[in-house]
Amino acid sequence: MNTQNDKRSLMTKKKMADALLLLMKKTPVYQISVQQLTRTADINRSTFYYYYDNIFELLKEIETRFFEELESALDSHMIQKKMMPAILMRPPSSVTSENTKNFICLCKDLQEIPISISNLNNF
Repeated sequence: MNTQNDKRSLMTKKKMADALLLLMKKTPVYQISVQQLTRTADINRSTFYYYYDNIFELLKEIETRFFEELESALDSHMIQKKMMPAILMRPPSSVTSENTKNFICLCKDLQEIPISISNLNNF
């Protein structure tokens, strides 16, 4: 595939994703029209329909990318900390105050993970 076209395609998809997320800040997704989205993204309607059949397909792709990014960040964070798997392997009945303290520390550490829904560079 031509790299120029691939980059253009990725940029177009990113523009659509950014536009949808922007519109969703003010309007429920089921009330957003393709026309609103394409105006906001500054693309043609035919371009939208080249990639997606409807708004919900785009939303599903955004959600999939977000959770893939989240999973990747959590995986790399767990590898660095090497404590999460041990906590998760214990049965729920074995929760003690020590486990609770570890979980609270882990959650504080997770705040350091650089994750942002607007960071959709993988489009």
